[in-house]
Amino acid sequence: MGNTLDDLKEFLKTLQLSTYEVNCYLNLLLEQDLTAIDLSKRSNVPTGRIYDVLNRLVDLGLVELHWVRPKRYRAISLSAAFTALLIRKEADHKGDIQLLYHQAQDLETAITTSNLLPHPPENKTFWSSAFGISPVIHMYQTHIHEIEQGFLGMGFINEHTEQVLASVRDLFDEFTKFLAHRGQVRFLWSFDFDERDLTDAQKADNDHVFQRICQVVQDGLHLSLLSPAVEMKYMHTRIPIYFDLFDRTRAIIKLRNPFSPSQIISCITILDREIVNQFVRYFDFLWFSHAIA
Repeated sequence: MGNTLDDLKEFLKTLQLSTYEVNCYLNLLLEQDLTAIDLSKRSNVPTGRIYDVLNRLVDLGLVELHWVRPKRYRAISLSAAFTALLIRKEADHKGDIQLLYHQAQDLETAITTSNLLPHPPENKTFWSSAFGISPVIHMYQTHIHEIEQGFLGMGFINEHTEQVLASVRDLFDEFTKFLAHRGQVRFLWSFDFDERDLTDAQKADNDHVFQRICQVVQDGLHLSLLSPAVEMKYMHTRIPIYFDLFDRTRAIIKLRNPFSPSQIISCITILDREIVNQFVRYFDFLWFSHAIA
């Protein structure tokens, strides 16, 4: 086991983690969740450096933060960590990336079958956040790589939607890869009208715009709406909160930019099962009771 752990440390360093960052991440994997002070003692990272190290691990998407007093930190799974780091590596170095993926898979298998790591805890509220377009896309790529069953997504439609869809083409490529092997995808769109009744003309305009969005998704983003695994619906009225669900076990809340409503300014990942289940029930309620195909 010692050799496997040493190999894991060296591999993480290959993916541009420092010795302090490697020690912190692995100790969090072993201990489930810790305060910064406890982690500093276990990982031999000086207290004067521990917060800088943890902040970078959070920025990389390898560690999630639990907002209690004192703050507690938890490492994401090895599979998700490898994916997050390799995506960054792939962006910087296009060559030789396949070899690293194979090495990551071998290490993940060795660690998983070794009983080195404890089983993950249940019913704890951990969350991580991302600000700006690149960190948000990186967050989504990481979560999409972990999907096993399905994705439930929400979006809003306005005059900028087609342009925004074109800018996140890479994410839809990830859905295409996911759908080639398993699962289902549902997208629920909404317009920004309030609860007042719309005229027939307004409803017809909305339907026309929605059909155009469907065409963009199918032709421009190559996500076939003819497949039974892909569904899209819409609502005339705005949704109070926008979120996406991964395997009905993880949620990402999307916060709109108040100064530029066509943009998402930040995303927050929620892992607490009880909270996620509330989002699942709300999505299903809207999908089956209010949404229009």
